[in-house]
Amino acid sequence: MNEMEKESLRARLPAWLREHGYPLTRSFRCLSPAHQDRHPSMRYNPKNQTVHCFSCGASFDVFDLVGMEEGLDAFPQRLAAVRRRYGGGAPAPSCREKGKQEAPDLTGFARAGAAARREEDYAWFAARGLRRETVERFGLFVQDGRAVLPVWRQGRCVSWCARALAEDGSPR
Repeated sequence: MNEMEKESLRARLPAWLREHGYPLTRSFRCLSPAHQDRHPSMRYNPKNQTVHCFSCGASFDVFDLVGMEEGLDAFPQRLAAVRRRYGGGAPAPSCREKGKQEAPDLTGFARAGAAARREEDYAWFAARGLRRETVERFGLFVQDGRAVLPVWRQGRCVSWCARALAEDGSPR
């Protein structure tokens, strides 16, 4: 993994925080499992893409948080999990490869998922404030207990992310 890719993935921390309902601009309760925080003492630091607890001193980046969430200890596993969630499942190309490597074409996957969409899938998205037109426009669908959100670029699906439908689903 090159440093450019690592920094690009580390910059996904705000997305992780938003997905989990944590604010980017004010304090929240510490995410360290070893700290029983009763008062908001952790803040997001955009300069180094970490969250830091001013009470217990713990700091985490997106690799740490995804690793804790998925029960992963080794960095290569955490890296793979962050890539899967935020990088479309494939490592970002290095500077030398950028001109040679084209983004994967996942359009068939996205269109097949959207074609298999059921009425109850629309209901799940509607409960989160998304209208039927929005679901259809962006090709959102449900597959294997997860809401799938394709990432489109110039009419092609080049990546996707997914979220477990059930509260106890793993990873969330």
